[in-house]
Amino acid sequence: MKKTNLGVTTLVGAFAITAAYINLTGEENSFTSAPDEPLVASQTHEGDAQIERPQPIALEELNMEVTIPLHLHENEVATDGAESILSQDGVTSSQSNNQESVTAFYMTTEGNEITVVEIQEAITIEEIASWYEEGDVTFFDVEGYDALYDNGHGKVIHITTGEKIYTIGGTKVSDDVLYDIANQIEF
Repeated sequence: MKKTNLGVTTLVGAFAITAAYINLTGEENSFTSAPDEPLVASQTHEGDAQIERPQPIALEELNMEVTIPLHLHENEVATDGAESILSQDGVTSSQSNNQESVTAFYMTTEGNEITVVEIQEAITIEEIASWYEEGDVTFFDVEGYDALYDNGHGKVIHITTGEKIYTIGGTKVSDDVLYDIANQIEF
């Protein structure tokens, strides 16, 4: 049976890396998690081409130091009026091919979703920019690290440190909220 691993460099543009791996045959896989439980996948395996899926791992068993904010609903986050982060809808962590990742899911008071992802992956900002249409991205830095903002495929910020990649996304939240979350990462 042939397997294909799309990996971070293909999926990070969707900003929900650990929660949105799909079967190449078009069949969906369901992922569930409670705030204190690792990601659990219900997989189907029909056809020859399948994606190698990350294995759930408890947050405390990760080898990497988690530096994304896991409690945004308890912190002050910039708002553009009344919108603020209401709740954390879960945290997932996984490991695949010696690569670890953590994803935190949040909901705003306006019902908008925000996803914050941290992945142990050495990748350049230029590689990330190549995933997007030219002109859809703006380059900037966060605490001296290369970053880009994509407004062409949804509101997404990517930051790379050379050892990790961070992705913050939310299609209906303000840019200020995304930038404020990016500045709360403890590099």
